[in-house]
Order: sequence, then C-alpha cells, then structure tokens
Amino acid sequence: MIAGNRTSPVGFVAVLIWGWWLPLITGQGRWADFLVDYPMMTLTMVVGSFIAGATSEGGGAVAFPVLTLVFGVAPAVARDFALLIQAVGMTAASVAMIQPQAWSFWYVCVPVVVVGAPLGAWFIRDRSSAVIRRLLYACIGTQFLGAVIILPFSLKMFTLGCATFATGSTLFIWLGWKGSTRRGRLADTNPGSTLTARRTSASSPP
Repeated sequence: MIAGNRTSPVGFVAVLIWGWWLPLITGQGRWADFLVDYPMMTLTMVVGSFIAGATSEGGGAVAFPVLTLVFGVAPAVARDFALLIQAVGMTAASVAMIQPQAWSFWYVCVPVVVVGAPLGAWFIRDRSSAVIRRLLYACIGTQFLGAVIILPFSLKMFTLGCATFATGSTLFIWLGWKGSTRRGRLADTNPGSTLTARRTSASSPP
C-alpha cells in the first residue's frame, strides 16, 4: 500500500469495487451462480487473472477459449465477457502504473505498442489460426526467456516461472486440441457450413 512516501491508490480502488460488487451480488441472490452453477468458471477466472498478472496477456486469453471450447458459450457472448473483464482489469492496472516509479516503463511500452500492434495486425491478417497459435506461443516463450535473462537470478522465481510456463503450455496445447476437435464435430454435423466450405477449398488443389 505504500510506495515510497506515497499511499498507493490500488487498495482504495479495490475496496471501492468490492464495496459496489458485493452488495449487488448479495442483493440479487446470485451467489449460487459462483458456488453451485458455475464453479469451474470461477476457477477459470482465478487462473486467467494469474496469467494476466504474470504475463502480458489479458485474462481474456484464458476466458475466451475456455468459454467457447469447454463450456460451449456463443463466441459473441464470450467476446463481450472477455472485453469486460479486461476493461476492469486494465483500469485497475493503469491505476497502479500511474505512479512515479512506474513511469519509466512508458518509454518502452508506448513505442512497442504504437509500432508493433499495427505491424502485428498487418502480418497476421491472412494467416491461419494454426500459425497465429504458434506465433502467440513463441511470443509468450520469448517473453519468459527474456525475463529469465534480464531479471536477477532467483531460484524461487525461476522455479515458479518454469511451473507457470509449463502449466500455460499444457493449457495452450489442450485448448488447441479441444478447439480442433470441436470444429471437426461441427463440420461433420453441418456439412453445408462455412467452416466445411473453407476446409474443402483449402484442401482442394488450385
């Protein structure tokens, strides 16, 4: 809560959000949604928030594929949910970043985002989902390797980082397999779907 001689506003924002959220959920009697009906969704978001804080990925990187591939939620609903939780999480993160000791990160983050985001969007515009998955995995792995090289070595941090990377890799591979299986079932049950047409056109010779 204390940063130098200044009190961090993060705690105040957390108390403000919880003070609004808890009475709202209690008043509507929605605790059963978290504890009975959708306990795995709560666990998923616990993992998603950890990944969002430990890496540059947002919580939606976990929420969206789990919602669509595991729970069968419509992509539009999962997209809106992922954007909502990222909006809340990124707002809280911005409050923590706007402090004197964190401003130096802006000199690195802003140029990378301003230049890298448009270039990345242009580069992957015509790529397949398999290529995009491999690129994301390579970016996360490079980030982990860079952190190991740049930060002072600590056995505890290294062990935790390896465990996090291994868990994320396992989840990443499993979600990819789950998505491929689900797409295959959809293509088999709906032969006239757009997905089937794309697969047929992709496999047919030019």
